[in-house]
Amino acid sequence: MGPGIGYAYTLVIQQHFFITGSLIANLDLDFSSEKGINEDKNYITLNPATVFKTAIGYNSSTWDISCNWVGNAIWFKGASSAKYLLQTGNYRIILAKKIMRRSKLKSEAGL
Repeated sequence: MGPGIGYAYTLVIQQHFFITGSLIANLDLDFSSEKGINEDKNYITLNPATVFKTAIGYNSSTWDISCNWVGNAIWFKGASSAKYLLQTGNYRIILAKKIMRRSKLKSEAGL
């Protein structure tokens, strides 16, 4: 947990196609512990972390298709001078059909 600052931008092409990118830099308060043969050590440290997100896709009033990539990087300190880097992320391909709410359907039908 900790404060962060970031930036995101979406480029829209011909009203429906989009490319999005964002980057967030954090300063995290990390809690870690190491268990050894002779001793256990616990640490509380302040370390940098990053989160980035990218997406490209098509969005209309009824359909959405997009490819997304999210990545995280967390640095933290271990025993003595050992430092660790934990990287995680995922890729997603999304196909979504948008469904109108009943209230919107009624108002469009004049009911």
